[in-house]
Amino acid sequence: EIRKLTFSGCVSLSSIDMPKVTKIGLLAFTQCVSLSSIDMPEVTEIEGGAFLGCTSLSSITMPKVTKIGEQAFDHTKVPEATKQGSQVLPLLRF
Repeated sequence: EIRKLTFSGCVSLSSIDMPKVTKIGLLAFTQCVSLSSIDMPEVTEIEGGAFLGCTSLSSITMPKVTKIGEQAFDHTKVPEATKQGSQVLPLLRF
């Protein structure tokens, strides 16, 4: 698990490859403006605002996601369909 606010504001973080993480906490990566790609194949839950304001984020691989919190991908380049808080599409692969 990546806990609440863990990497918030890490402006030099450009990619994430964490094969064993299963949950991303509230605002965990918010405002990581250089973050462009994520590869977390075991993640099943993304809490609210987890990637809020990651303006460069456009590539995501999280095929096991079943829940995405509110505003998890707001102000990113992630397609609109994944931004809504709900039970989700197991197709987070962009």
